[in-house]
Amino acid sequence: MEVIYDDKRSMKVKAGTMVQLPLELTILPCEIALEYELQQGANVAFGVEMEPTNGLAKHIVPLSVGAPKKLCMEFKNEGVCTFTWDYSSAWFGAQDIVYRVVVKVSETQLKIHTAATSIQSVVRMRSVRESYLSGELGTPSPDDGDAAANDDSGTFRFTDNAEPTSPAASSPKATFKPKPKPKPKKETPETL
Repeated sequence: MEVIYDDKRSMKVKAGTMVQLPLELTILPCEIALEYELQQGANVAFGVEMEPTNGLAKHIVPLSVGAPKKLCMEFKNEGVCTFTWDYSSAWFGAQDIVYRVVVKVSETQLKIHTAATSIQSVVRMRSVRESYLSGELGTPSPDDGDAAANDDSGTFRFTDNAEPTSPAASSPKATFKPKPKPKPKKETPETL
C-alpha cells in the first residue's frame, strides 16, 4: 500500500459547535487510519459516517464521548467519509484536538487513477480548444496564435504541435516600484 495523504493538524473546537472533516474516497480500495488526542477529561463526542455515492449514509462509529481514539478502516465503495468532533453539549470554553489522518491505496490503483486523471485532463482541454476555435466561447483573435499570421505575440495559444514554441518578441517590461511607506503620525492630545 502506498501513502497518498498523511496530515497531522491541530484545531480548536469551541463550545456549542462541532467540526467535520470530510474525505472524498475516489481511489479504491483504500485504507484510512485516524488518530486523535483530546485534553484529559474533555467532553467531546466523536463519530465517523460514510455516505456512499449511491446509497444511504451509515454511521461506522456512532457519535459518542467514549469513541475510540485510534481507527483503521478499509473502504471499497466511492463516497464521502466524514469524521465529526462534537462539542455542542458545552456552554463555554474550547477544546484543543490534535489529529492525524493517513490514507493508503494500492500502487496499482494509484497508477490507474493517475493515468485516468491525465486522460480526462487532455480530453477536457481538447474539448475547450474545439469550442473556442469554433467560436462558441467568443471570436479567436490574431493574438491567440491560431490566426493565419501564426505569430507568437499572444500570451496564450492552442497548438497541435507538442513541441515548445519560441517566446514572443521581447518588449520592454514594466518595472515595479514599491510605494514609499507612509510616515507614522505623531499622536498628540488634539489627534486622540
